[in-house]
Amino acid sequence: MNTIKKIMYTALLTALGFGVFQGCSKNNPVSGTIEDKADTTQVADTSGVDTSAVDTTATDTSATQDLGMLTFTASNPSGKAPHTVTFTAFTDDTLNKQYDFDFDGDGVADLTTTNNGPVTASNTYTEQGVNAATVTATDIASGKHARSVEWISTSGYKADFTNFEALFLPDGQPNFITAVGADAPATASMAAIDVLTGLQSYISQDTTASDTGVGVIDVESAVLDNEVASLYNQNTIIIGNACENTLAAEFENNPAQCIEGLVDGMGVIKMKQFGDHYAVLVAGYSAQDLRNAAQVLGSFKNYALSGNEVEISGVSLEPAQSVVQVPEQVTEE
Repeated sequence: MNTIKKIMYTALLTALGFGVFQGCSKNNPVSGTIEDKADTTQVADTSGVDTSAVDTTATDTSATQDLGMLTFTASNPSGKAPHTVTFTAFTDDTLNKQYDFDFDGDGVADLTTTNNGPVTASNTYTEQGVNAATVTATDIASGKHARSVEWISTSGYKADFTNFEALFLPDGQPNFITAVGADAPATASMAAIDVLTGLQSYISQDTTASDTGVGVIDVESAVLDNEVASLYNQNTIIIGNACENTLAAEFENNPAQCIEGLVDGMGVIKMKQFGDHYAVLVAGYSAQDLRNAAQVLGSFKNYALSGNEVEISGVSLEPAQSVVQVPEQVTEE
């Protein structure tokens, strides 16, 4: 039965053009309300993700310290990408100074400013890694200078729908598999197609982007739940609730009820991090609720999605103006 379902699933995707022709029309947005729920503490294992801060007090002693004490601080030297850091710099004698900020430590000034007092500058780090942010303060009259270093540690992306494109469609290319339950009803396969048809329209048609599969979501990326060894191995879009999809059960930590937290007329999409990879769950109280949620994810650029959980209600969904933003709670990483 699973083999037959897999054949039917992939055959339908192939008939719709996945892996066969380039380009596919975007889903028409549906009407109702979308609510971004407050961000909650992640329960998935995040082993392998560097979230530790590094020493932020290092000073370049090889620089000519002719201006006395140069103070250089970073507001939050470690965090998950995209990670914005605000720097503050000032010298004992604040008059007539030029400050050159090099945010990534490549020796090239990214920002130059002149100020008679403390100066601030901000930079957003979008990639994982450690950067030696430096500032050089120069006395304009004498040419004397001082330099100081702040180490900025940026870990992997936060599980947040504002990062969905960067994680699942980097450079306009698909970086995920889509999994439906082997024993799920046919509507789960249709919901998967809703997602893929929508995302297909965002795939880059740039033939220089990759050697194979350009402009097409490969039909082989559509799999059954029992074909996925672990959510820690790849980015995964999971279709269906915990009783229909074993990966959904893993995502939800094996809930007591299949549709726990859902009511009639409600769909949901959630994101969690699993090691170095991410999973998105698409579920709904009813078959229609599931497909509504799938169509929202497929047309994610039409909606101001944020946080790690979004609720969708109503029989159909309006474009982005119907999104109801709920402030996220500040949680410890």
